[in-house]
Amino acid sequence: MQLWSGGVFDGGVKNVVCLDVYNDGGQPTTLTTATYKVYASRLAGRMGRKAQEAFVIADLKPDLPVKLSPGEQWRGVTRRDDWLDGMIRGKIVYAEIYRAGSDKPIRIRLIHS
Repeated sequence: MQLWSGGVFDGGVKNVVCLDVYNDGGQPTTLTTATYKVYASRLAGRMGRKAQEAFVIADLKPDLPVKLSPGEQWRGVTRRDDWLDGMIRGKIVYAEIYRAGSDKPIRIRLIHS
């Protein structure tokens, strides 16, 4: 399972965050939840330590859960607002996607562009 793109993009009229997931495994999987997590440092984020703050991405489109067969790709899009911009500029923020049957999310750090 791969998560990429996770950057913050200026889409002209709309500002959005895109999360692209590709199932590169041999089994189908179900994406269940997407979150933002804020960490004290890069090391804390990499080591999987407890996040200082965590937020469920409620306005992600298309809605989760979604089933991905091997080789399929899914793109989730959510709006970028002043609150998220402030978080990304001043803190270490990761976007994480959880899947059924696993406690370990796939994740990517969001960097302000």
